[in-house]
Amino acid sequence: MTSSLPEICRSYLDTEWNPPRLPAEAVRPAITLSRETGAGAITIARRVAELLSEQPDSPAWQVYDRNLVEEILRDHALPATLQRFLPEGALSEIQLAIQEMCGLHPSSWTLTQYTSETVLRLTRVGYAIVVGRGGNLITAGLPHVLHVRLVAPPQTRILHAAASYQLDESAARDFVRKTDRQRAAYIRRTFQASIDDPHLYDLILNTARLGFDGTARAIVTALSERLVAAGA
Repeated sequence: MTSSLPEICRSYLDTEWNPPRLPAEAVRPAITLSRETGAGAITIARRVAELLSEQPDSPAWQVYDRNLVEEILRDHALPATLQRFLPEGALSEIQLAIQEMCGLHPSSWTLTQYTSETVLRLTRVGYAIVVGRGGNLITAGLPHVLHVRLVAPPQTRILHAAASYQLDESAARDFVRKTDRQRAAYIRRTFQASIDDPHLYDLILNTARLGFDGTARAIVTALSERLVAAGA
């Protein structure tokens, strides 16, 4: 019987990525950010990068969101034309299957493998904040990576999306709902997991209650505690 995509992904991550434990001086921390649409993830990620980069003897931290696609294409020598097939959760399983049969892009498994390899490379190099794409699931076995989920009340997220993308409230509401559904479907289809499962994260933060700067500072503090817990 043919294995499903989630089963293949789990097998790959379990068998192909079993890194040896690094000595403390070799550990380079990283962060994955899962988010509800409109919770302010990019603003917060950039602020976290600023705060961490300002710490003594710290290299510059990098945020990978939309530019993660560029890293995937570069890592695997893929043409720029494939970029439109890599947005997070934008294509349904049926669309992907039809496009694969037509030879428009590599298989779903291949694209997932490429994404996983790039995310693993970036978090292994360290000083990276990876936004979305199941980064917490891809790097679940790495003790030096902090996994964060950002949430906020729906109306707060709708208003933030409206301001960020210059949408009226109705369009922003549709955008938030659609994007949340797509991201949840991507995690369910690729990893057979629920994006809302609290056990997948080290920290879940309500950005409306803490504010963007407060959320960023909480993440910086949590990263220090995560590394202590990991013995780094």
